[in-house]
Amino acid sequence: KVSFSVIDEDTIVSKEYTSYFRSVIAFGKARIAEGDERIEAFKALVEKYSGDQPEEAKLKEIMGCMQSYIFAIDVEHITGKEAIEYVRAKGK
Repeated sequence: KVSFSVIDEDTIVSKEYTSYFRSVIAFGKARIAEGDERIEAFKALVEKYSGDQPEEAKLKEIMGCMQSYIFAIDVEHITGKEAIEYVRAKGK
């Protein structure tokens, strides 16, 4: 079992002694991605961090890197929270 947290926003508001935040936590089970799922996930990582590289070079990296693992999370439950200031702003 694993959990994964994503913080969308966390702005410190010093005059109010707080922060305005928005985040989610996903709970589920981790597993090793294999086959096409692994390749697609690896492509997404390469595109995010090396998107400006030539397509041939990116493909070579994707297909040549067999020493790494990609973990997938099968999400069972998601919860989120946000600063009350954001909640109030939505109601206006």
